Amino acid sequence: MPSPLPPPRLPTEILLLIIKHAVEIWPIPEIFRARLVNKEEHYIERSRFSYHSWDCWSWGYLPQPLKRQYFRKKINRHDERPCGLSQAVHNILDDTEASLRRVTSDRDVQIQLIIDAMVPAYSPHLASYLDSDLHKRRKETWDSYRKVCDYQSAQVKIMLMLDAIWRNDAVYLQMLLDEKSARLHVTWSDLGAYYPLFLAAREGTGAIMETLLLYGNWTSAWIPNFKRIFAAADAKGPLRIAIQRGNRDVINTWLDDSRISRGSATLPWTGFCIVYINMARIGDLEMIEYLDERSSRYGNDTEPLHFEAFVEAIKHSHVAVVEWLCNTADFDVDQETIEYPKGSLFTAFQDCPPAHMYRMIEMILLNGADPNRTYPAVTGTPLQAALQMNGLDKQGIVDLLLLHGADPNARTRKGVRRMRAPLLYAARRGEVDLVRKLFKHGADTRVICRRLTVTMRQGEGI
Repeated sequence: MPSPLPPPRLPTEILLLIIKHAVEIWPIPEIFRARLVNKEEHYIERSRFSYHSWDCWSWGYLPQPLKRQYFRKKINRHDERPCGLSQAVHNILDDTEASLRRVTSDRDVQIQLIIDAMVPAYSPHLASYLDSDLHKRRKETWDSYRKVCDYQSAQVKIMLMLDAIWRNDAVYLQMLLDEKSARLHVTWSDLGAYYPLFLAAREGTGAIMETLLLYGNWTSAWIPNFKRIFAAADAKGPLRIAIQRGNRDVINTWLDDSRISRGSATLPWTGFCIVYINMARIGDLEMIEYLDERSSRYGNDTEPLHFEAFVEAIKHSHVAVVEWLCNTADFDVDQETIEYPKGSLFTAFQDCPPAHMYRMIEMILLNGADPNRTYPAVTGTPLQAALQMNGLDKQGIVDLLLLHGADPNARTRKGVRRMRAPLLYAARRGEVDLVRKLFKHGADTRVICRRLTVTMRQGEGI
């Protein structure tokens, strides 16, 4: 038998239009039931707003007038049917020292500000704030529920801060900050799905970021799940977000040393290094020049920073940045660090795109690189690495190395065995021109390969 036809469904646009006009007429439960017209029957039976309700997953699609009315009814009916949201709002309104009182003393206006901030709330977590039965059950069975209420009040305050950041209202944000909210802007928001500090780095202005940075010693505050979410368990995360978003206004504010004299305990040296290296990584020469003028404020030992930026620019083939660092900065191109254990020359061989490799190697050698320098992290000499590579610029790179003093007989060990001589690499590949160049620069005709002595003579082809 053919399967029965599904029940007729209203177009979503028509259904939402009906709900929008019914906001001021129908009671809240009926509106939620109306939203479930297009669902199966067993979903209609579960129309109560709770963790397991279908409603919480569709909260984002509700019209804003419905959300505002629902929030207001929940707050106004606190004495009759309290919930987590109404309890948090009344805790804020009844607090004589609450920062919201500095904004306005009108209670209705305060409620309206809270409702405006709660409209974009994150629905899966919002369900626990709006469920009256859950609130009642927890109060009766959970001895430490007072701490949960305090946490929910803090979350509502964070939503007010997020609203100010979204609107870039630094004056309003400053009014919201007080001693009790010293750690709130480095606290995760369940309702807004943001850290206020990170949202300011992503969407805010310099004035917004300065307002947050000037308030308290927040850099030592522990941020839950910071390492998991932002790959850094310290205050570097927001700065990285500002770099990724290209928010220069926030970056300049973050690196403003004058904050220290105005009472902030944040020190910008770590942030300065992060920004400098990241700007070299993305090839923003204008920002690098701007930062380099400020480097003298942190002392004269900027050689490691310039070297790391130099290597990152090589990896990402930013020729202009590499050339500028070669002409401006003073550093040893042959040094090795924990993060960069193979120096700049081998970095160009192994990590630089082929299209820019010749130019990079040329600038490195002109800047004083040793063409015979070896590193524990890399096997072979630069000349051996060049002879094993493929590409149109191979002969030109070998010429550069030999011109700058590369030893055609230098060999290094690979494990317990010595690597082949450069001459053998060229000979086995049949590269006559390279063999001729190696002979011209003094390559030894007698080489040892796997305990055998190989004698090479120059014939007519050589």
